Amino acid sequence: VRRVSLSWGRIGGVARTFPLSRAGLEELLLPPSQVVSTPIRGAMDAFGHLSVLLSIIIGLGIPQLLTAGGRLIRHRAHVRFYWPPLLWAAVIVVIFIQMWWSMFGLRSLTNWGFLTFIVVLLQPIMVYMMAAVVLPEDVEAEDIDLREHFASQQRWMFGFFLATVVVSAAKDVTLQGRLPQGANLIFHVFLAVVCVSGMAITSRRFQEVLSLLSALAIGVYIAALFATLRFSAEGLARLQSKSGSR
Repeated sequence: VRRVSLSWGRIGGVARTFPLSRAGLEELLLPPSQVVSTPIRGAMDAFGHLSVLLSIIIGLGIPQLLTAGGRLIRHRAHVRFYWPPLLWAAVIVVIFIQMWWSMFGLRSLTNWGFLTFIVVLLQPIMVYMMAAVVLPEDVEAEDIDLREHFASQQRWMFGFFLATVVVSAAKDVTLQGRLPQGANLIFHVFLAVVCVSGMAITSRRFQEVLSLLSALAIGVYIAALFATLRFSAEGLARLQSKSGSR
């Protein structure tokens, strides 16, 4: 590759030059009207713009749980602790982190539609609503029994969890044109059963066992499917095909 030296003026009385390839020099000299952005650069711009709102919701949800947990510790003399809601709060934090982690897989989608974005946005919204009900907010005014609080909120929490699972499946349909496949589908069905049973059965022992099994299953799910930043080649091909047909 032939290289030329591009003078960058003088700094401290010393001339500075930087090597520049011929192709790079030709691109530098092009008029603005002839400079064309590459598809990847455009995709990153679109994803970067839309991911701001997703980041805001996730950024509100994690502090919600951390603040509620810290408040319980500070006012522990007025709190009657019960571990299942605390475990669920930790699981929800992990779910938020997993959503942020998996958002990297959307970076190659170039032709965003409003409906597609709404479906993607609904998932962190539903998880935020789980975070809003799993732990009490006001623990200063009166004594708090976490077992009673969880019993009063469990239908709402599992309802939002079920909505999260449904939206997750709808996201796959919207982005890839099909329902989740293989192990991913099995986990979706299992989590849906967890949510329905969690809403229907109020037994203390059942809720404790369900909390442990759910935490374990979600940990396995994340480790199996989201251990590395990646995006399936088949999914990317489907996205490119949809983008090209519009």
